[in-house]
Amino acid sequence: MTPFKRGRVRSKFKTKINIKSKEFELKDCITSDVSLNGLYVISEEKPLINTLCTINLILDNGIQKPISIELKGKVARMGKDGFALTFTEMDSDAFMHLKNIIQYNTDSPEDFFQECKKRIGYK
Repeated sequence: MTPFKRGRVRSKFKTKINIKSKEFELKDCITSDVSLNGLYVISEEKPLINTLCTINLILDNGIQKPISIELKGKVARMGKDGFALTFTEMDSDAFMHLKNIIQYNTDSPEDFFQECKKRIGYK
């Protein structure tokens, strides 16, 4: 888990992600970490900050059929090896998948539990 620099518990989590906007389309990128607020994408391409996009997070355990979680987001910041996306919209199923991903992959489940207790609608 990385520090609370951006206010949410983040979990290291690598999975495929497809991102599409009016300006660009990226397929089969990889995430490096995820929070309930957003995620970081490893990519040589760097879309413009504040670009709105549709995000498809692909959950594939190699045993069952992959699950695609669709979210809406925007490009929040650039990093040297990729960029961060902030979530702007998600349905309840997407929220529950994200919550489970973070809960089961964080180094600090108690911090995540406390975060969920503090925030309305995160329970």
